[in-house]
Amino acid sequence: MTTNRVFVIGHLAADARFDLLKDNTPCMRASVIVPRSPEHVSARFLPYAGADGRVARNQIPPELKKEFKDLLQVTAYGPRAAEWAGGLGAGACVAVDGWTEARRFFDREIGRYRVTQEINANHLIPIGFTGAGPAPVNRVHVMGWLEKDPLFELLHNAIPCLRMRVRVPRGFHQISAELAPYAAPDGQLRRSDLPDPLRNRLIDHLAVSVYGQRALLYSRYLQAEAQVAIDGWTEERHYFDREVKRERRVQEINAASIVCGPGSDFAAGDAYRERLLAEGSLGEAVAAEAWPALAKCEAAHGD
Repeated sequence: MTTNRVFVIGHLAADARFDLLKDNTPCMRASVIVPRSPEHVSARFLPYAGADGRVARNQIPPELKKEFKDLLQVTAYGPRAAEWAGGLGAGACVAVDGWTEARRFFDREIGRYRVTQEINANHLIPIGFTGAGPAPVNRVHVMGWLEKDPLFELLHNAIPCLRMRVRVPRGFHQISAELAPYAAPDGQLRRSDLPDPLRNRLIDHLAVSVYGQRALLYSRYLQAEAQVAIDGWTEERHYFDREVKRERRVQEINAASIVCGPGSDFAAGDAYRERLLAEGSLGEAVAAEAWPALAKCEAAHGD
């Protein structure tokens, strides 16, 4: 069983854009601004998080407060794309229910293919507010398997960071641009209707990151082919690309919690957790969060 689900509430940064792709597939693209909640802690704001793991907004320097938000790219394909794009103007408040897609495209600037993550909308609802509106929401749920051992590193020699790619097979209602022409009238894909070269595209390879004490904790539990369940949020992250000598932006999943499943190294993870607790390197909030999830997993799978 796999899961790939995203739910977002925010405001459009600009009018939604409508295009016809090369194969005449309708496409809608929109940028949604979602202010962050206190529990949405990225590497840049980790120094301003308290003992409970939440960011105290009054501790953020004034020049950074305007950056405590994410600009998320949302797409939709097929007939609904034309229907939605027409009525979505800048400032509109929308609720998006969809999934995280790893989309492959040819980057003319560097002359090769790259992969970008974006939210593919199954449902998009204008809420009717152009002012404050309802509270922003940014939630992601993913279940899949690690492609290889995660990469642990210290950012700026200080911030623990764990990066991984999670392999998530698609459901038959999760339709990307290249697969849209093969969708049935009911909006679903049937594997038997796809040409052989496209059948391996029914899998997304999603970039996931975790920072701080959680990165330390999970670095010893997780390994290649471990099954994981991730609860987190979609982060917009900026980085400097040395190849093109300018700043780029990416969307990736920032994991707030991870349940380690079959294939995880529970012996090494538990031993490391005890060591971190003894050293005082693992805060009470993270330790308490990890115990019940891991205990449930061990009970269910006998690890």
